[in-house]
Amino acid sequence: MGSGQFKIDLNIVKEINQIDDEIVALLQNNENNDTVRKEFDKKMTK
Repeated sequence: MGSGQFKIDLNIVKEINQIDDEIVALLQNNENNDTVRKEFDKKMTK
């Protein structure tokens, strides 16, 4: 369901995956401070 609904350029997919990996790394770090929150928000906005 939903397969093929959107076509996204491969470069955009790679960028999204990179951002996703960076967010996962932030969350796995288990730190909870203002710097991590700001970085998380910045990456989510991207």
